[in-house]
Amino acid sequence: MSKNNKMSDRLTWDSHAPAPYESAWSVFLKILSINCITMRELEELIEREPVKNKSGLYRNYLNGDWIDFDRYATLLGVAAERLKDGFLDQLGIAPVGSFDLDIRHCPYCDRLGYHCVLFQLSMIDECPWHRCKLVKSCGSCDSLRPLSPIQSTCISCGKSLDNFISAPRFNALDNALKYAVIGYCREFIDWWAEVEAGTSCCPSFTNALLRIRRADQTEMQFAQWQLGFVRKITKKELFWKFSIREKPAHVISRSCLINKDESLQRHYFSDDIGHSYRSIRRHIYKKYLRPHHACIHHLVNLSRNETLYLHSEKTCLPAVAFLAWRMSVEGICNIEGLRSPKGEQVPLRLMQPSTWPFSLAGGDQLRWTYDGFFGLLAALEDTHERHWRIIVAMNDYLACDGFLQSRLIEDATSPADETSTVRSGVVQILCPEVACLAEKSCAKWRALTRSSDRSMCDQHAFDQAMTWSWATNPGNSHKNLFKLTQNERFGRPTFEYFNV
Repeated sequence: MSKNNKMSDRLTWDSHAPAPYESAWSVFLKILSINCITMRELEELIEREPVKNKSGLYRNYLNGDWIDFDRYATLLGVAAERLKDGFLDQLGIAPVGSFDLDIRHCPYCDRLGYHCVLFQLSMIDECPWHRCKLVKSCGSCDSLRPLSPIQSTCISCGKSLDNFISAPRFNALDNALKYAVIGYCREFIDWWAEVEAGTSCCPSFTNALLRIRRADQTEMQFAQWQLGFVRKITKKELFWKFSIREKPAHVISRSCLINKDESLQRHYFSDDIGHSYRSIRRHIYKKYLRPHHACIHHLVNLSRNETLYLHSEKTCLPAVAFLAWRMSVEGICNIEGLRSPKGEQVPLRLMQPSTWPFSLAGGDQLRWTYDGFFGLLAALEDTHERHWRIIVAMNDYLACDGFLQSRLIEDATSPADETSTVRSGVVQILCPEVACLAEKSCAKWRALTRSSDRSMCDQHAFDQAMTWSWATNPGNSHKNLFKLTQNERFGRPTFEYFNV
């Protein structure tokens, strides 16, 4: 085929294909194989603007913004709208993450030579029309290259792609399955359109849901809260199963002052900011932690060594979170310091965003510190669900940011003068809702009062550590506030650090 006359040439193609919402990866793979061309040659035929060789620019095959769809449709002899349905951006979904393909398949769709474009989103856990969990192929299977029936088996993992290139028809979906696919996909796309309309004022609080690759631990926590937040906004019932566990959250919007020089100011336990902090501390305790009073009292009266060997299943997490929050803000590394009177010039480590180029003013730092307690508790609960053994440790210089996702909107009327250090704005915070704070009494304490030792300490681990203390590597143990152990579990103990 001559590349100089692109509009008059045609590629060999099955007019029944592509199937509804068939991914661009699947369509490209079939085009390359039946026409014996490379992906670069196909790009040159359908791209809007040519890319110079060795320019360092790589195409994003999840988005179709680089494609001339009229030319693409002419080459295949199908409607452009059918081709657009294979790209996430053309469906109103903006994927987040690497441009590298990370294909996940439904085994039953695979047998039909079909791959749905929505399977690219890591939040989707299973194929809704087959109710089958999606599985990831190896990187070699994901690559776009021309295949032949003889060379259709992956040399890395042995997976066969023969169904994609050797089927009598490139669209093997029967009518029942075709309309099921259309129905489920339209349901998800309409749901996401409703989500975008409801989060137009805070679009960054949905980014973690649109990741292509699996996120790290912090992003997974944000994704859980984001899913809980958008579920509140949308009324539409959805029959897709997600890989993310939904946890309730809401968005808070507050006016704030940001200050370039605020980091130079120090706030102390005895000044006005310190008095306000103590009021916030009392408010949290009286309103949310009354049911956990006995647990807090029990932990405060333990020795430092005992708090470093707490039993993971017996320990009250709200009590640990409240004390860790206090110790982080007040700069106390030893639980016994909570029983000592505070000096007037004790500096406070108020929480604030860790990724902003500015610092919050003192009053706004107090508000953030208040919200940060709920974020810290929710993040600790989430970490405890995935890791039984946890070390709660103190950051070196600054307190943590409360594990909160935030967005700053600077006021357009703020002074544009570069010499001005104070600006106003609005901060939006995605704040988790912690269900355990609604309990009337603490279940952990009830169980503890019925036990023989009536202690949250892991006595076996504590005795072992005290007996063999000379063989223990202390490392940075002076920064450790609490350590949750699970001595009954087998295997070498490894701990997840939770830094506050």
